[in-house]
Amino acid sequence: MTGSDMRALAGAGLTLIASILSLVIFAALLVALIPPVSPVQPRLLIALTIGAVILTVGAAMLHEWSVLWQIPLRGFALAAIVVGVRFLVEALFRNWRLAFTAAGALSAGYVVLGFGAGQWMRQLQVSLLGHRRPRRPTLPGSHEARSVTDKSEPGSLKAMLHEFKSGTWYGNARDRATRRKSPWNLLLILALPLWLALWFGGVWLTQRLKNALLAHHPLFDWIWPSAIAPFFAYFPLLLGTIVPAMVLVNYFVYYLVPPALRAMDAEDQAFPGTEYGVQQPILVRLTLWTLPPAFLLALIGQIFI
Repeated sequence: MTGSDMRALAGAGLTLIASILSLVIFAALLVALIPPVSPVQPRLLIALTIGAVILTVGAAMLHEWSVLWQIPLRGFALAAIVVGVRFLVEALFRNWRLAFTAAGALSAGYVVLGFGAGQWMRQLQVSLLGHRRPRRPTLPGSHEARSVTDKSEPGSLKAMLHEFKSGTWYGNARDRATRRKSPWNLLLILALPLWLALWFGGVWLTQRLKNALLAHHPLFDWIWPSAIAPFFAYFPLLLGTIVPAMVLVNYFVYYLVPPALRAMDAEDQAFPGTEYGVQQPILVRLTLWTLPPAFLLALIGQIFI
């Protein structure tokens, strides 16, 4: 992995963290505004400042300053929809009269505002960034595909980020997936149960570490509200164990099933950068970059539940 790839990966990780923080912070602020209005906690303002710093550093690493407005706007839109829908659904099942109160009207307004903010963000992306998503998939060898691969090596993280920015990743990924025609590819489905096993195992391990570290002496809730802690206890490991599951399945298929190795190598020849020798080291490095922080976040979430 080159230095530019590592910088791009670090920038993507920081922007992901900033996205999560923006969603959580906006959701907490919107909930506080629902009658009866509650005061905004100072720790949310601290978290907002930290999130802004993380987002700025991530944008600098990616050399993509548009994320400074895209991520907050997206976080606000999602938070408004989630908070509004959650209140209305709870009112429907608990006390439907709440939907016709000031809190219900405000929640309905949140939903409308959230969808409006999402549409506005899309219009800004078109007008300010100056491109639309292609209406048809980008085929290998086309002008769009060459514009991506000319900037970086095929199969590298930098090439993938270029595809995301240009809006061609989905079309190119679908084209790359067409190479998989051998029945041996069904073995790759084993990644799904292995992913779930790693996730449950990671959650179990963080719970055991929590008990060992605290020795049944709870800490004061001074960093995150207890309502947010379960999100960090489970969600980071849900994402962080995807790549390790892919790595383990690849090792299993390529080292223990030689016929599958020969079949998949033959299929990869038409798509440079998709070979096992190129992708597996990238996946291993991604695991080393993403799994430890995910485990640490899960442990912190378990401690403050």
